[in-house]
Amino acid sequence: MVDTHCHLLPGLDDGPRTTGQAVDLARELLQAGVRSVLCTPHYSRQWATPHPVAVAAHAKLRGALEGARVDLETSVAAEVSTAFAVTASLEDLAERRVGRYVVVEIYADTPAPFFATVIDRLAEVDLLPVFAHPELARSIERRPEVVDDARARGALIQVLAPGIVGFWGPAVAAHAWDLLEADRVDLVASDAHGPRRPARHLARAAEMMAQRIGPAAVEDLTETRPAALIRSLSRDDSYVVAPPTSSS
Repeated sequence: MVDTHCHLLPGLDDGPRTTGQAVDLARELLQAGVRSVLCTPHYSRQWATPHPVAVAAHAKLRGALEGARVDLETSVAAEVSTAFAVTASLEDLAERRVGRYVVVEIYADTPAPFFATVIDRLAEVDLLPVFAHPELARSIERRPEVVDDARARGALIQVLAPGIVGFWGPAVAAHAWDLLEADRVDLVASDAHGPRRPARHLARAAEMMAQRIGPAAVEDLTETRPAALIRSLSRDDSYVVAPPTSSS
C-alpha cells in the first residue's frame, strides 16, 4: 500500500517525539503492508512548522531509516489546517504541495461552503486540495453532494483508516462507510501517529473494505491512486491523479 497521510516525522507535531520512535513507526507501517509514505506533518496555529524544518527532519529520518535497514519509501508535504488553508499565503501553501495537490484537513464543525472556498483559493495558483477525513464533518453527513461538487472540480477526497475502523466512534465510522460505498472517495490513508493512532488501522481498514466494497476498490484506494499522487511530486503541474468521477 501507499500511505498518503502519515505523521511519521519526529518532533514536529503530535506524531513520534524521537527519531527512534519514528523508526519504530516506520517498521510498523511496513508490517502493515505499506511500502511508501507521504509524511504530512501538521501546518496549523498549534504546529506552524516552517517547511524547510520539515524537509530537514525528513532528511534526518531518511538517514535513520537507512541505518536501521528499514526499506520504506518516504516523501514530505504537510497537512494544512482549515484556518491556514484560508489565511496562509499561497506561497506557503504551494511549498507544502504534493504535485498539484495540497492536503487540507477537515474537522467536525467545518461548514459546507469551506470546500468551495478552498478550491477557489488554491485555483489562483493552479493547485487543488486533497480533503482529509471529511467523514468527521457533520456538514458533509447532511449534504454529501458537497463532496460530489468538490470532486467534479478536481479535488480529491481522502478518508482515513481510524474513521473506517471506528477509532473516532461509530457515527464517524458509519459516515466513512457511506462515503466509501457511494464511491465518493479517492484515497484511503493511515493517519498513523504511533501508538495512539497505530499503523495497523490501515491494514484493518483494508481488510474491512475488501469484504464490503471488494479487493479491486481496495487496490484503487490504497495503491493505484495514492501511488499516482506520490508520483506527481516529480511531474509537472498539469498532472492529475484521477479524473473527476460521478458518484453512484
